[in-house]
Amino acid sequence: MRHLILGDIHGQYNALIRVLKKADYDPKVDILYCVGDLTDRGPDSAKVVEFCINHGVLSIRGNHDMWFLDYLRYGYAPMIWLSQGGYKTLISFQQEAISRDLVLTYYKKMPYYREISEGGLSIAIVHGGIEPGIPLKDQNPEILTWDRNFWLLEQDPQLPYDRYFLGHTPLFGSAEINRYHVINLDTGAGYYRKLTAMDMISLEKFEVNI
Repeated sequence: MRHLILGDIHGQYNALIRVLKKADYDPKVDILYCVGDLTDRGPDSAKVVEFCINHGVLSIRGNHDMWFLDYLRYGYAPMIWLSQGGYKTLISFQQEAISRDLVLTYYKKMPYYREISEGGLSIAIVHGGIEPGIPLKDQNPEILTWDRNFWLLEQDPQLPYDRYFLGHTPLFGSAEINRYHVINLDTGAGYYRKLTAMDMISLEKFEVNI
């Protein structure tokens, strides 16, 4: 059994299938996580969400997931969301026969962070960033979903984890790890660059071009 984690997918269903094939993903054995931002920008957000529901993907709530959840709950579609991929998401869901209630239930259960103990390691997963020294349960959700300073300024987490996974701040190459064992998996799928999957314990990396 492996613990595999995906970077920001952003509606890139074809790349999702290809990167999991490259990783020899076995849904009967492997546990699959995601750092969030399942939808928007890519053409197949509905297919991505349906895949995540059917395969029990343990995703974190990203900023794009928050926008989509607001739409599912209240019909709220701000222009900032629509202009950053929301239109493509709405079109995608109009084209696919997927239960709105099923999608809403999945999104409502999506947490802002996850803590995992596996392979002798303590691991934290967030989407955006962390305010150093503050326990995850006490973090501001806006920081967890929107912050970029934690990654860009290479801040010391000052928390008791061996390893951290996040996304949100898109890279121009492969996934990167900094000196504080923070791993950025957003390799720009939302900008048609790469999609990344990684074994959370061995750190074996799998990447495909969009």
